Amino acid sequence: MDSRKRCGMVATAGLPDDLLLEILSRVPAKSLCRFKCVSKAWRDLIADPIHRTKLPQAMEGLFFMENQIFCAGARDGCEGDQFSFVDLTLRSLPLDIDPCFSFLTELPGLQILALQDSCNGLLLFEHRPDTLSDYVLGYIVCNSTTKQWGTLPTCGCPPPPSPDRHIYLAFDSAVSPHFHLVLFHMHWGKEVGEEPEMSVHAYSSETRTWSHSQTDWDEHDRRGLKGWDQECFQPSDGPRHAFVNGMLHLLIQDKDLEHQILVMDVKGKSKRMIAMPAAVGGSCLAFDFISQSQGCLHYFNEVFDHSKQGYEVYIWVLQDYDLQEWVLKDRVNLLKLLGKMRWTDRVVAIHQDCNVVFFVQSSNHKLIAYYADRKDVTVFTTSQNQGLDWSVAAPYVPCFSVPPVLTNKH
Repeated sequence: MDSRKRCGMVATAGLPDDLLLEILSRVPAKSLCRFKCVSKAWRDLIADPIHRTKLPQAMEGLFFMENQIFCAGARDGCEGDQFSFVDLTLRSLPLDIDPCFSFLTELPGLQILALQDSCNGLLLFEHRPDTLSDYVLGYIVCNSTTKQWGTLPTCGCPPPPSPDRHIYLAFDSAVSPHFHLVLFHMHWGKEVGEEPEMSVHAYSSETRTWSHSQTDWDEHDRRGLKGWDQECFQPSDGPRHAFVNGMLHLLIQDKDLEHQILVMDVKGKSKRMIAMPAAVGGSCLAFDFISQSQGCLHYFNEVFDHSKQGYEVYIWVLQDYDLQEWVLKDRVNLLKLLGKMRWTDRVVAIHQDCNVVFFVQSSNHKLIAYYADRKDVTVFTTSQNQGLDWSVAAPYVPCFSVPPVLTNKH
């Protein structure tokens, strides 16, 4: 920018550019978009590509997979790439997104990639030798915006069957350029009736090493938290975990088959348990998950209402984190919303920047966005016209911050 434009910008904001950028980097993406309307100088400052790594980016789309595992290149027995991408911006010029991740699948040496998690613009894959194997050759973290990627080693433990391991990605470019992986590893004894052991392994992209620790179940019991143990500890795949305020939140099931939220730091250390909202009378739980939106933890429970003989979704927000105060944000009748419903129709995501909830209607492969503030809907379809799998949905948030280990670009 020339000096005249910079002078005008300072006059408009009343602050030096660097200080104004520091302030804007701490506001939500939705607010940042509105601030573009303050003045032309603010618009130019926010839109400048140089500042993208410092400013929060709004969610612009959703990745879907028909199958959680896809092949790196066409081979016998593989159906090829199973990704679809839904552009939520409704722009005339489509986003520069590679929905098939060809910058990964064309790389030499890769066999089978299995999507495991996504967080704030980064995606995590397992690399396996074949579709039937539980053996993990390594992990790949990629940035779908910059198309850069990095390979990561395993934690060094023998891989258990897939249902007995769960790995999560934690990343927030506004806090740190580094990401973390947290892996739960269940070890079953060789003898019948022998109690399993759960270990936790954490990877830091800053140190590029794994740390290992046993779970601290007894510590929670001493603190008077509701009973739970390794055998009933079942971290859930898909949208049933969230990274909020620098902490990983997992929806788990205790030994009484009650759902609770386990809060852990990025080193895999458990910090607290959060109780769920009270059950809705006259209904039974059909499906539930947690997610992050506008910096707050949200809980969705889909229930079957016996009195109405239909499904409803209750949307809760953790209004007071310290007091564990859940507030009912909305209540959605799925039959009225979707017109007709099958048991496979599901909530798949919530917009990270506003009160928009996404449903997949499996009967016609439609993605339906429900705008809670104005109580109406928008229908999206995939560009590939493929069916959508409600269980595998990854929000796309443009990420221009590249962690140091993501050095490869095909």
